[in-house]
Amino acid sequence: MATIRIPNNWEPRPYQLEALKAFDEGKRRQSLIWHRRAGKDSFSLNLTAREMQLNVGTYWHLFPLQTQARKAIWSGIGADGRKFLEQAFPKELRAATRSQEMQIELKNGSLWQMAGSDQYDSLVGSNVKGVVFSEWALADPRAWDYIRPIIRENDGWAVFITTYRGRNHAYRMHKKVGKLDTWHTATYDITQTTKANGEPVLTEADMQAERDEGMSEEMIQQEYYCDPMAAFEGSYFGLAMRKMVKEGRIGRVGYETDLPVVAAFDLGMDDEMSAIFLQEHRSEVRIIGSRSWRRTSIPDVCHDLNNLPYHINHLYLPHDA
Repeated sequence: MATIRIPNNWEPRPYQLEALKAFDEGKRRQSLIWHRRAGKDSFSLNLTAREMQLNVGTYWHLFPLQTQARKAIWSGIGADGRKFLEQAFPKELRAATRSQEMQIELKNGSLWQMAGSDQYDSLVGSNVKGVVFSEWALADPRAWDYIRPIIRENDGWAVFITTYRGRNHAYRMHKKVGKLDTWHTATYDITQTTKANGEPVLTEADMQAERDEGMSEEMIQQEYYCDPMAAFEGSYFGLAMRKMVKEGRIGRVGYETDLPVVAAFDLGMDDEMSAIFLQEHRSEVRIIGSRSWRRTSIPDVCHDLNNLPYHINHLYLPHDA
């Protein structure tokens, strides 16, 4: 029988090798902000494949939605023409492949499964040893809060891979854990990444081609230059917010106890329900806080509002509320 070396026919790029070395040095929590086409999922799959051989157990690769997982990885093909799963998990090492469940069982007993982090509550109970959050900026952040106790108990690991989508939970977590010695964090845009042979992964000429073919500058800055303040495609206020940040017009304002608090809502259930809390003082409108919820009942939202450090005097709701 031919010898199979894991990772299987995969040569890490310099920045991928940096992350692997950090992992082997004990930094088993990683937040990786790498540009589009940097090989985020390829890196994560091959790291997982190696760990499945070294430590028998259950491993998850989570996308924001289950449908994304099947399209991007389960049926995905890399730039080299190879299917992601055949490269990372050679068939010779498998005991079973279950397409419907998007699950691969290895002969040594390890189990790998793809799922959507939007169904995180259905995952709790499994004894997982390693988890990858792909497109973390688009995922429900509560998924990590549910899974983290299992990972900690098992002395497991977690890798978060994404590009920014504004200064949301992914941005805030990346900045916070970057101060911890136990985490490896890295941000790489197209000006900082090369292939194993030293050639750039993507060039400025590639970016100009994207512009010429119709990609918006905001999307280019977000996906290829890892700009957390690049406007969301189709967002109403993204450009205005970015301009305000650059002009120094956003700062901290405190809660004034003698001014009423207004909560302005955008309702949602499967997508985000969000609220901003503001106070008006003369000609100023001061935004003093915000909250968001997903798949949360109205009574639970009201319970959260009652536990805020200030009293809500007025509610603004959309016309179809």
